Amino acid sequence: MADIPEARNHLMLRMRRLLPVLLAAVLLAAACGSDDPPEAAPTGEALVAGVIPIADVAPLYLANDQGLFAAAGITVEPQIAQGGAAIVPAVIAGDFAFGFSNVFSLVQAAEAGLEVRIIAPGSQVGIADYTGVATMNDDITEPGDLAGRTIAINTLGNIGEVTVRAALADAGVDPEGVTFIELGFGEMTAAMAEGRIDAAWQSEPFLTQGRDAGARQLLSTYLATDPDFEVAQWFTSQSMIDENPDAVDAFRTAILEANRIADEDNEDVVALLPTYTGIDADTASKIVLPKWDKELDVASVERSAQLLVTYGLLDEVPDIDAMLALGETEDPDAGVEGF
Repeated sequence: MADIPEARNHLMLRMRRLLPVLLAAVLLAAACGSDDPPEAAPTGEALVAGVIPIADVAPLYLANDQGLFAAAGITVEPQIAQGGAAIVPAVIAGDFAFGFSNVFSLVQAAEAGLEVRIIAPGSQVGIADYTGVATMNDDITEPGDLAGRTIAINTLGNIGEVTVRAALADAGVDPEGVTFIELGFGEMTAAMAEGRIDAAWQSEPFLTQGRDAGARQLLSTYLATDPDFEVAQWFTSQSMIDENPDAVDAFRTAILEANRIADEDNEDVVALLPTYTGIDADTASKIVLPKWDKELDVASVERSAQLLVTYGLLDEVPDIDAMLALGETEDPDAGVEGF
């Protein structure tokens, strides 16, 4: 087992400082440029949406594939990023018009003073979990064996760490007794096979890829955290809403319709997964998919914010209502015009 280069408390301290540093970077960039907020893309130009290559973002690709964005009058171009913590500052800086981020990144950003605005629900956990802690270490056969071990997560101090901590606690394991290191989803299975890490927190489709390579799942993380877990949301900046409210409304309308289609017809999602995740069609057909709703579970967002405080990753819960820009309530069964 390789030595871990930094003690866990140093990693945690770095992550607690991350979002304020990002805020300073965004403000510095603004100071070096115009005093005006970032302008939205002119009509006809592609609006960039920051995403990560997991099953949760399938509705955006579905909206493009089925012409939902076009029907709503906009062009949306997905841009792959490492995680929500990287997408948030890009949206605030105006590099991305929209972003997909887990709830913890958005709550942390709001507490740091960034004007993130949730415009639509992203993904939720269903009756089956699509995340978990897996291992290839023969000495680890149950959750208790993770004590004193190293678990890889895609972003420190964020959704992986919080939900693994919650799942460990739920299984009777002290979460303070494990060490977290940061590693990309696509690197985790190989790192387990090579013995560089003891276990990994994986989301679909990587959880199924790992299982096919011999990994064994020890914990389900999202269901252990919250049976009604509101995992991630589509968001934008207040500047984007101020500058181009019509584009925001169009994006919301299309993505809500895409959520409905994705949730009702998983075959469309399965067909799209290989186009942006890098997995093959066989793996895509076997993975557990999230649930996609048309209404945001605000109570779940509030519970997630409290978890960040509980685990020392947030000083206090921000004003959740101020983060919401969900548009006017419409008929939940109404789709994009023409569909």
